[in-house]
Amino acid sequence: MDEKVIWQPKRLMNDGYEFGVDLDKDFAFKMINAKVGPEAQHAMYEKISEYLKKKYFNYPTPLDFYEDTAFISGFYIYGNGVWLATDRHERNSLLKNTLDYSINYYSHNVDNPGQAHALMGMVDVWVTYSEGLLSYID
Repeated sequence: MDEKVIWQPKRLMNDGYEFGVDLDKDFAFKMINAKVGPEAQHAMYEKISEYLKKKYFNYPTPLDFYEDTAFISGFYIYGNGVWLATDRHERNSLLKNTLDYSINYYSHNVDNPGQAHALMGMVDVWVTYSEGLLSYID
């Protein structure tokens, strides 16, 4: 198998349910430089919302896209309480193409395995359907 690993969970052995995700910097760079606009972003919202409903989560704005690109800075369930997001310093380094390592996403306020699973699944849906997002590029 020659496929590159695009994302990988980390810190799963911590006490509690907090965890992180490493996202491949080349994938992230491609996404942040892909100007896709609101129609493409809405299509991804629909895919993620469909996935979340299967996991019994129904939050109206589960994604935080960086401007009009295909890059998702944050994944959210339960409003401002539970999320998986990267910080602006890493995002800015990615924009300048000066990042020498994978993009780190950090969870916040994850209280149970269902929430952790849903957040990781959201990343997986994004990566899986990323080529569809890119098809919206002008």
